[in-house]
Order: sequence, then C-alpha cells, then structure tokens
Amino acid sequence: MTPPDQRAAMDTGQAIPTERPGNRPPGAPKQAAIAGGAFFLGAGLTFVELVDSAVALKGLTDDDVFLPAWIVLAVLMLTVGIGVGGGKRWAIRFFRWLSFGAMALYVPLLALAFYLKAGPTPVDADLAWVMLAFAVVKLPCLIVIYRAFRQLRWLDPDSLPHEWEPPFRQR
Repeated sequence: MTPPDQRAAMDTGQAIPTERPGNRPPGAPKQAAIAGGAFFLGAGLTFVELVDSAVALKGLTDDDVFLPAWIVLAVLMLTVGIGVGGGKRWAIRFFRWLSFGAMALYVPLLALAFYLKAGPTPVDADLAWVMLAFAVVKLPCLIVIYRAFRQLRWLDPDSLPHEWEPPFRQR
C-alpha cells in the first residue's frame, strides 16, 4: 500500500490526515503585517486611555503610574510583535485576545470620555478631549484588524498549514 500523496491533498484543499495547527513560517503575510501596525496604534492607545482614565478617576498623579505603565506597554507590544513576526501560535492567540479586548473597550472608553467631560465640574476635561481624539484615530485601526481576522487564515490560531497564506518573504 502506498502512502497518500500529500501534494494532491493540498491541491484539492483537503486537509492532510496528520496536519495539525501550529507555528507559522516566519514573516507574516502583507495584510497581517498591516494589521500588526494597526494593532500597535489601536491596542496601544486603548491601554494608554485605560491607564490615564484610572489615574483621573482615582485622583492620582501621572508620576505614580507613568513609568510602570509604559514598561508594561512596551513589554506587551514587543512580545506580540516579535512573536507574531516569527509566526508563533501563542503570539497569534495573544494578538487576537488583545485586539478583541481593544475592540470591546472602544465604546465603554468613549462613554467614559463623555463622563469625564460631563457635569458642571468635569473630572478631567482635557483627558476627555484626548480620549475623543484617540477614538477617532483608533476606529480605522480596529477596522483594519477586524478585516484581517476575517480574511486571513494565517491569523487564525486553529487554522491548518494548508490554509495559510504564504509569508511575505516567500512572495
């Protein structure tokens, strides 16, 4: 009995029997790289808004949380960026989790901006205007990320190798 031809299974789009989800080849497809850039802006601004609004609501000063917050943000972004660029499955899961979190927090942060501005004595009117400006900048970024999730199998951690788009380096 001869083993099944794996190339024939790939040509027909059928899964190879031993195929399992795993790490992707290094170098993300072009659309995934664009989504990664949008992630840095969209998720990064969401994190900054969360920290700044927590500072404003708690009545702390920016000096208390500025350095730790930027260290956490840098570690998160570098970890995701390096991992996704290397095609690591755990990084793609983390990228999706943080992206969907930023998308879910979009409307609550917008409502929080209006709360910070509302009333005869606003909590922090300047931060509210900054958050509204961030909302305008973040919306296209989150749309780019969402479209990439819908169109690229490479960004699905449960996809099989025969479904992946070729990496940017192989084109």
